[in-house]
Parts: sequence; C-alpha cells; structure tokens
Amino acid sequence: MNYQITSDNIQVSPSMENLAKEKMKKIETKLTNVYDEMKSSRIVMNSLPDQQFQVKIHSMVHGKEYFAEESGFTLEHALIAATSRLEKTLDKNKAFFSSKEWKAAREAKRVYPKKALEEIL
Repeated sequence: MNYQITSDNIQVSPSMENLAKEKMKKIETKLTNVYDEMKSSRIVMNSLPDQQFQVKIHSMVHGKEYFAEESGFTLEHALIAATSRLEKTLDKNKAFFSSKEWKAAREAKRVYPKKALEEIL
C-alpha cells in the first residue's frame, strides 16, 4: 500500500511514520486480494488543544474512498481508533458486496438473451 503521512501543525518523525505504518498493517491484511497500485492511504496526524492528537485517514481502494477521523490523548490511541473505524467501514462495505440482496440486484441488471429472459418472467 502506498502511504502519504503528513501533519498540518507538528513535525512528523520517522518513529511516527513507523507507528502509522505498523497500525495500518491491520488494514493491509484485509486487502491482500487488491493490487498495491489500487490502494493508497493518506494519514494526517495533528495536535489539538488540551494535549490531544487527531488522526485522519483517507484511503482509496479499488477507486472507492474511505475516510476515518479520530482523536485521543496519545498519538497511538488516536491511530488505533482511526484504523479500527476504517476497518469497520471496510468490513461493512465487504458485507454489503457479499450480501444476497446485492447479488440478486446485480443479477437483475445483467443483460440476458431473449429466451432466457422469457424463462425468468
């Protein structure tokens, strides 16, 4: 997966980049069937007032956009929360695309030969 790790108001250190990549491995394991060129993530880590951190993750997978935003008292906590939210979104989308209703809708949209269409109707 291609990563772009940035911040608007703090200097991103190599250890912060490694932490972000380590936490995103959880997401990568769910996307093993997608080519590396088809998935990328932009991770923005910012500091907030009251000694908090905010993490925004914007991922593109197979042309679809996924977004997660979380905050926490430590950078690691905010990263874990954001990756968990992104993971839930990916799981929800995967469940939608594997549901019977979606398969039935897809099947209904297919173009059938006239004879097959008459058998269905």
